[in-house]
Amino acid sequence: MRNNQPVTAREYKLAPNDYLISRTDLKGRITFANRAFIEVSGFTAEELLGAPHNLVRHPDMPPEAFEDLWRTLQAGRSWVGLVKNRRKNGDYYWVSATVTPTRVDGQTVGYTSVRSMASTEQIEAAQAAYARIRAGNASGIRIREGAVVRRGPLGWIDGLRRLGLRGRIMLSQGVGLAWFLAALVAFELLAEPQTRAALRPWLWGGFVLAGLSAMATGAALLAMVHRPMREMLDFALRLGAGDLTTRYEFSSNDEIGALAKAMQTMQRSLLSVVREIQEGMSAIATATRQVAAGNNDLSQRTEQQAASLEETASSMEELTGTVRQNADNARQASGLAANASETAVKGG
Repeated sequence: MRNNQPVTAREYKLAPNDYLISRTDLKGRITFANRAFIEVSGFTAEELLGAPHNLVRHPDMPPEAFEDLWRTLQAGRSWVGLVKNRRKNGDYYWVSATVTPTRVDGQTVGYTSVRSMASTEQIEAAQAAYARIRAGNASGIRIREGAVVRRGPLGWIDGLRRLGLRGRIMLSQGVGLAWFLAALVAFELLAEPQTRAALRPWLWGGFVLAGLSAMATGAALLAMVHRPMREMLDFALRLGAGDLTTRYEFSSNDEIGALAKAMQTMQRSLLSVVREIQEGMSAIATATRQVAAGNNDLSQRTEQQAASLEETASSMEELTGTVRQNADNARQASGLAANASETAVKGG
């Protein structure tokens, strides 16, 4: 694991509106870094682009966290957790990070990381857990998809709380069938032999029918609820990563379909805003080019006028010299004429 040094004990605190966004290729090399990430990291854009993302890794982060990160991403899932990063000058900053695979035409082409300010409670909990893991005293905890979870019976209880929609559907069906089976067992143990013999085919047949019905209902619920929710989650994560071109077709007309259509409306609104900004920037760029061209033209005309003025000044200097020479010649001629006149008078 890369060990970036030196480090200081100074914390750089993010502002609530700081959103650090970066993208990497499949090997973890940075291909994009927004202005906030550049500013907070302390590196220049040139230093970040093309560099491995672990350039900002802090040595206080346990290797297990990044092993879990890559394991989660390579499974096609998103990773959400607390990360302590190092600035170029050695200071540190905490972020709440969401890392998602970036897909193009169904293929993962890289990863997008969106980080924001973490709360004090989140930081304190992460510090304590990461310190235990680094010290080798993590027998009761582990990191799973970015979250610090407990092991053993307590971990099982936590796992029930974290069950996804699919797991809850299957669990509820399993619990219902378990109660039905328990009732059948109690019937076999407590009922009279004649009653058991008479009702057993009906009860066990009902149990099998209930099981098949539960399986069919579960499959229908997964098709109607779980799959659309997974698609919407993937859609939302792509929107969060800045991908506004992804298209999904949601055909259901229930509440899930209404939510999906609302998300599509949000996507189109964001795309419209981005296009308007792009058009505005294009207009500004065109105007800037026109101003630059006008400035160049004005500069050329100014240079031409300056050259003309220089030529005029040179001509004026030549004319002044000629006039001065003519004046000198006139004075000389006047002197000669005066001398000639005086000589004539004396001779006459």
